[in-house]
Amino acid sequence: MHRNPSAAARTIGAGTTVTPAPVLGNFPVQWRVKDGGNGNWYTTNAPLCWWIWHSTRANKVSSHLASVTDAAEPTFQIGRLLRKLCPRQRHDVTSALLERTKPMKVTTIIGARPQFVKAAVVSRAFRESGADIAETIVHTGQHYDANMSDVFFADLDLPKPKHNLGIGGGSHGHNTGRMLEAIELVLMNDRPDWVLVYGDTDSTLAGALAAAKLHIRVAHVEAGLRSFNRRMPEEVNRVLTDHAADLLFTPTSVATQNLLREGIRDTRVMQVGDVMFDAAKFYSQRSRAPVGFVQPPAFVLATVHRAENTDSSDRLREIISALDTCAAKVPVVLPLHPRTRQRLAAFGIPSPNITMIDPVGYLEMIWLLTQCQCVVTDSGGVQKEAYFFAKPCITTRDETEWVELVDAGANQLVGADSIRLRGALQSVLSGHSQVPPVSGNLYGSGQSALEIVRGLAGS
Repeated sequence: MHRNPSAAARTIGAGTTVTPAPVLGNFPVQWRVKDGGNGNWYTTNAPLCWWIWHSTRANKVSSHLASVTDAAEPTFQIGRLLRKLCPRQRHDVTSALLERTKPMKVTTIIGARPQFVKAAVVSRAFRESGADIAETIVHTGQHYDANMSDVFFADLDLPKPKHNLGIGGGSHGHNTGRMLEAIELVLMNDRPDWVLVYGDTDSTLAGALAAAKLHIRVAHVEAGLRSFNRRMPEEVNRVLTDHAADLLFTPTSVATQNLLREGIRDTRVMQVGDVMFDAAKFYSQRSRAPVGFVQPPAFVLATVHRAENTDSSDRLREIISALDTCAAKVPVVLPLHPRTRQRLAAFGIPSPNITMIDPVGYLEMIWLLTQCQCVVTDSGGVQKEAYFFAKPCITTRDETEWVELVDAGANQLVGADSIRLRGALQSVLSGHSQVPPVSGNLYGSGQSALEIVRGLAGS
């Protein structure tokens, strides 16, 4: 830590200079304030320093603030300086200082598999960056199957949730309403500085609404995605969450432009890249085969879980029929989501050739992605993961929020059409479809989590 008050200083106004403290991850951690009247040094932080400067300038007493540099003196003495600088705002200024000398409190709301992965990456960045941030995790219980929830916390070194709400298994309205009520009680008790939500699930929307109604700031990771299909519950969730959020972390330039077109101010938007790219790079070294899985020489990896596919007997029958036809020649491995298993039984859809396995954890899913020939999916996250591991992807949806993958030739949209799906599989398995090299221009450099920490710490 440097002790030179003049190092890297910028003159702000009459008698006032500001000098950044040592940097952790490119954001200042603390500041040291020198009272020009008595020569004493006091400790504060960047947001407060700027706020004090604006206040003192308005009161035309900026000459009292001499300079700012790294932390050295106790914070409790700051109040004396503030009362000198801002006598007309004594109570407000002192209260603001006392509040901001505490760690920033962030409450993370999660409930579904992709959110566990994203939150694990950002939580690790909180711990390793040195930022003065205290995180509390709330698990809504949206994914309540042990194979789809508990295992992720152990595998990903994600801190155990402080609050387990146990809400899942109902309709969208039922789930969201119960989550909203339960999350509100947690936030009223904890009073965080920020509520951090991920993606587009019912848990995302409930967390954002509960925080917004309590006037707690909301940060949305993976903001700005649009499929432009309001029949999708996820689309409704992501649009409403974006417009309730105070800070929007976008993964791509397309997502950023979507928000700006909707009238969201650019000062609320921060393009950071995709945290799932961070996760793929970090956890690929820990990947492992599913227990008891006998690997065929070559196989197609498939996932089917979107309500638009599983709740329609016609769409689900078309998809499973094409996969089963393919599986007669090339093995098709399908980790089966509980909803899909229920619908297959209810609709009486046969699938004698498909290798169906139990739901897998993230580390097993990464292993399957690295070993397969290609991917068939209706999952937004798996579309990207296929690209990260250079696997051709066929998406059984009519549109996708990840349009840049289609534009790059890494993803084909075939809908729930068995003829188109069989044709796409034949083309891919015959080697006629190639994935372009992974480009940092699409999803960042793999440092998205650190950018998110910087954004929160600098807010």
